[in-house]
Amino acid sequence: MLGRTVCLMKAELRTAQWIEHHAQRLLRLKAKTQAELQKYKPRAHKACVSHDKGQGPLGGLCLSHTVKQLHVLLDDLAQYRPSVATQLREQISILV
Repeated sequence: MLGRTVCLMKAELRTAQWIEHHAQRLLRLKAKTQAELQKYKPRAHKACVSHDKGQGPLGGLCLSHTVKQLHVLLDDLAQYRPSVATQLREQISILV
């Protein structure tokens, strides 16, 4: 506004609910992918895919970071189970 950078500090309730809905869906998909990958690669995951960014109050999770984490995990899974990785990748409906 008027040449200044503006950062929204709080989202409206409906926006926060939308973010929270998609965050929970992505976290379930991430857990499912990690469980599937654990069968073939039973060591710890990289820190960049283990820790969530911005987890906090309603709508606090960074969706783009979670989607990027999912893509990294699915790339690993594709080496062992390409069909399962493709099937799980189709469930990601958020583009980054």
